[in-house]
Amino acid sequence: MGLITWIIIAVVALAAIGLGITTFFSGVMKGVEKVEQNPVVKNTTNTASQIVSNATNEAINNSAGKTNK
Repeated sequence: MGLITWIIIAVVALAAIGLGITTFFSGVMKGVEKVEQNPVVKNTTNTASQIVSNATNEAINNSAGKTNK
């Protein structure tokens, strides 16, 4: 791994040790909840879900010998 990756790992590890594991992960979870509420993230998630669903259905139909018109 690159030097920057090792620096980021060290900073995160030291932050977890300094704050305490419970406080550190509590803060991370609050951040995740804020990101989840962002409309751009919600829209992107819904769009990606639809694309994956359509691709999966097409793959299933193609493997079963059906054509998708």
